[in-house]
Amino acid sequence: MFGRLFILFTLVPLLELYLLIKVGSHLGAEATILLIVLTGGVGALMARMQGFQVIVQIRERLREGVLPADELLAGGLIVVGGLLLVTPGLLTDVVGLALLLPFVRSRVVVWIKDFMRRKIQEGHVHIVTLEERE
Repeated sequence: MFGRLFILFTLVPLLELYLLIKVGSHLGAEATILLIVLTGGVGALMARMQGFQVIVQIRERLREGVLPADELLAGGLIVVGGLLLVTPGLLTDVVGLALLLPFVRSRVVVWIKDFMRRKIQEGHVHIVTLEERE
């Protein structure tokens, strides 16, 4: 766990800084800053549109009496994508924008469900039913 946190909070920002310096040396500082601002703006619009679509899908599933698990996961990924877009950097912008694309997001939802299914089957996760909680 420490290794993953180290990578997340140390190596990712270093990689972002490296990419910003490299891109800035080719495009110039102003163009690089403009690129980051534009990706953030486009991403914010995409996150808003995709978020509204997922909310509509969640309401439809609830109206049908079906638990909207996939839609809730997709909504969470939209939030993560939006957060990555407000984080300055090119790598986080690319990942954030990717999470806002429905075909990428649906693949990530499948991956998350498979990951959780494996963890449950391996006994790493115990699901508590309502009866067990009482």
